[in-house]
Amino acid sequence: MRDGVVEGLKARLAQNGRMVASGARRTDGTILDMSRVLYTSCDLCAENPEAPPLWQLRARLATHDQEAKRLRYRDASLMLGGVPVLYTPYLSHPDPSVPRQSGFLTPTFGSSSFLGGFLTTPYYWAIDPSQDLTLSPTFSTKQDPALGFDYRRRFNSGEIQATGSVGQRDGAPGEEGWGGHIYSRGQFSIDENWRTGFNLNRASSENYLRAWRYPAPRQLSSDAYAEGFWGTEAYARVDGRAYQGLSEVDDTGQIPLVLPNLFADYWVGRDRLGGYLSADIGAFALFRDEGTDTRRIASRLRYDLPRIDRFGQVWTFRAQADGLARWVDDLDLAPNFASRNTATDATGNVRVALDWRLPMSRSAGAYGTQLIEPRVQLVTGPATGRQTLVANEDSLDFEFTDANLFELNRFPGRDRQEGGSRVDAAFRGAWFFPNGGQVEALVGRSFRASEEAVFDVNSGLRDQASDWVGRVRFSPFPGWT
Repeated sequence: MRDGVVEGLKARLAQNGRMVASGARRTDGTILDMSRVLYTSCDLCAENPEAPPLWQLRARLATHDQEAKRLRYRDASLMLGGVPVLYTPYLSHPDPSVPRQSGFLTPTFGSSSFLGGFLTTPYYWAIDPSQDLTLSPTFSTKQDPALGFDYRRRFNSGEIQATGSVGQRDGAPGEEGWGGHIYSRGQFSIDENWRTGFNLNRASSENYLRAWRYPAPRQLSSDAYAEGFWGTEAYARVDGRAYQGLSEVDDTGQIPLVLPNLFADYWVGRDRLGGYLSADIGAFALFRDEGTDTRRIASRLRYDLPRIDRFGQVWTFRAQADGLARWVDDLDLAPNFASRNTATDATGNVRVALDWRLPMSRSAGAYGTQLIEPRVQLVTGPATGRQTLVANEDSLDFEFTDANLFELNRFPGRDRQEGGSRVDAAFRGAWFFPNGGQVEALVGRSFRASEEAVFDVNSGLRDQASDWVGRVRFSPFPGWT
């Protein structure tokens, strides 16, 4: 059977591959030339086997080189649901028995004001079963060639991945010479409880990334960490963090270095009353070349006790206690600009709340279930004021939304504590469809008893009656929102 001719060929290949051809010729036991070929790895529809598969390749001619383990097509079309969506005069890919294979990938081309016309021709190198490298040289009409790379490797205990580039900066706004970037991460298991890892992300500038068409975030962060997990009850982490601002207006002297950063929390579990107690503690040291240096330790205790009465009302008692101690230098510099230079302080805050909800649902028959739910929460605790003489590192970026409307302390971190009494109110409606989809909406606002200016002018919480906040969410079926 080394040489032969066949009509009406059907073949099953590895990884669920299926091939059909009107005819084929076999040569030297390794080369199979076929005509009028269809190839797919999709299962046929069980309800309608005559329907075309989700995708398939159709070609006038195809060659299966069993020694090189490669399939080559001439005049090939990609079919989706039986409809041709892409044509190519030539297409080649490894046969399904090959998990991956070195070779050139699909090139990309285009034009930009910085590069002119450009062409990127990536080459994939399957180094061994545990690592690979993709090299992507870019050739352009205005710039010298640049090189991008993507390296991946798996170990028995972890993995690393690095993406980067080297290219010319001349021509980009305010740029000179050569530049580059690297986005990398790694993670390794130490034992059944502990793992360690890193994230290293650096770049020459935001203009360089945009000029060479790479992702260009506003800032980059790097860290090295170790973290431990003990079931769902306990967690601990120690890390060091560094940041890089990519904008030309960033003052690099004000960008902090955090070393070390420590955090641990513990969830006690449900007590005999049905309540839940959790506790955490954290500490960090933060340094700037031209700004505030802060050392802080903070802890929090939180207790939640839910109850459902015979009318279906949900009552939840909440309590939260915070304790903080700080040692601060250059408090009069960025980002605090306080009226004193150094400070050593210890503060605390206690908040208690009673939360009431009344979820009411009814059947919509074949259309699912409808829900309406009013909610009111009363929160109280000692007044805290503006706290302008206290260092602020983790509560600078404040946004009032539906997500923190009912939080006991609506600041995002611990350095700013909300005090006084208030009432939060919201109304929620939802429609749950039989297929698992839903549409939901919520609107609410908050009312403070005190007139003290705890929040900034444009926060939405400056006045005693807050701004309205809300959300609308539509999920036609599970997995899409």
